Amino acid sequence: MLDVDLFADTNLVDPYPMHEDLRESGAVVYLERYRVWAMARHAEVYAALTDYETFCSSVGGRIRSRSALSAPA
Repeated sequence: MLDVDLFADTNLVDPYPMHEDLRESGAVVYLERYRVWAMARHAEVYAALTDYETFCSSVGGRIRSRSALSAPA
């Protein structure tokens, strides 16, 4: 869980420190302020964007299985 204001002036002017915090927080991070899950690492974002069967927005914002959140072994 990470408490970050994505739209704070400092993050809008220079987002790179915030991006680094997101990446260091884990492969998938829960943003409490917005009540959403986020990914900021290239490998995980790429995997989610190219695996339409697991990560499908047409069924809503639910996650089908915890294994989709697990880091590779």
